[in-house]
Amino acid sequence: MSLDRQLAAALVGQHARARVGSGLLPDAQARLLGLTSSHQRNRGCNDEITVQLGLSATPGVRGGVVSSYHWDGHGCLLSQASASMLAELVPGIAASAIPALIGHFRAMIRTHIAPAGGADELGDALALVDAGRLPIRGTCTLLAWHALEDALSEIPQLV
Repeated sequence: MSLDRQLAAALVGQHARARVGSGLLPDAQARLLGLTSSHQRNRGCNDEITVQLGLSATPGVRGGVVSSYHWDGHGCLLSQASASMLAELVPGIAASAIPALIGHFRAMIRTHIAPAGGADELGDALALVDAGRLPIRGTCTLLAWHALEDALSEIPQLV
């Protein structure tokens, strides 16, 4: 699937303004819900993202399902849009599928080529396909994805 550059830019801008999923839960509530968090900072431009992630046990789904994704941060349009896109994308996804999803996104940013079936798998994040053409912009785009990966690694996997 090819995404028109104007349409992609509009979608990125819309997500950066909407900040879907933005707003962290208070620490006490996050602990009560069993959420884990990860704070990531891009040293090149000072963008920062904190992600809170929770999994819930789901019969027949090894590792559980993402039940909660909250984030907060500040930075450029790309880092904020990417975090917002993740907030729409990951709730309801099996935890075991997240590493492959992150791998496909990283490959897309590195190669500037949308993966086959990318629209279905990456949703609105497909609009970020050209973000990695400038390395610092690719790093900004990946910041929330790194935080998601780190937060997921901190959660004891549900059986």
